[in-house]
Amino acid sequence: MENDFVTIATYADIALAKYHQSLLEENGFHASLPGEFAAAMQEPPVIGSNLRLQVPASEVAEALQLLEEMAERGPDEDEAGDEDAELEEETEEDIAERHRAAQVVIGLLLILVGGCVLLPAIRWIAAHFR
Repeated sequence: MENDFVTIATYADIALAKYHQSLLEENGFHASLPGEFAAAMQEPPVIGSNLRLQVPASEVAEALQLLEEMAERGPDEDEAGDEDAELEEETEEDIAERHRAAQVVIGLLLILVGGCVLLPAIRWIAAHFR
């Protein structure tokens, strides 16, 4: 009975189920999602299916407590703070520089594609209309 797995949550979304499974595993729990591979192969993926997050019977109370704490706390504050800092550091000059770089790349791609398409066409026209 100690090694029997117990369902502690069900999900319709494989991404959320995998996220909660990884949270539990990172904290030392032995979490599993039976049928996750079959669910991932469905089209559309796992919409409305019933994925079960399971842990050993001996870990149920602690696993549920961790999931509840994570739900109350929300996203990790340190990670959110880092993302905000990165967004604030980006200036208009940085954006303009990336825009110029994108324009250069697009221009080079147009030259490359144009050369691949137009050059053979010009050669064909020259060969047939001499």
